[in-house]
Amino acid sequence: MRTKARVPESRKVTQRLLRRLWSATNLSSLATGTFETSPASPTKRIGDPLASDGIVVHATFPLDLAKREAALETIEDLAEQSRAEAGTIEYRAAMDLPESDTVRFVERYEDADAFEAHTETEHFGAFEAALPDLLAGEPGVLRSEVESATELEL
Repeated sequence: MRTKARVPESRKVTQRLLRRLWSATNLSSLATGTFETSPASPTKRIGDPLASDGIVVHATFPLDLAKREAALETIEDLAEQSRAEAGTIEYRAAMDLPESDTVRFVERYEDADAFEAHTETEHFGAFEAALPDLLAGEPGVLRSEVESATELEL
């Protein structure tokens, strides 16, 4: 279990701005550089007892710029359907600002069963099948099991 670190004031401001940007965006404008996602259910926010444990996945996908539009359409479909799955607390996709060819996913699931169910859906299978033609390099995926989460005051 990690200990809570003291966050410098300048970082707190940055985190507050990033949180506002993150929660105010929607994936459908991803291609234009305006990053949009649906907010997580208001009953399952970080800091809620309902969201205090589970699975968090952070994935990074370097896109082939020549196939960027097709990749974004595929990602938009995946994200929309994934957010509707039972057990999915949050599912976000965004372009990396310094590298416009990189898409980052942040996914939160109630438990390992919900994550496993996600990986067995038809839309996830379609995304996996399309990936080799859309990528410019190796993706990176990190899965974390979370025992507790607390929203930081800024």
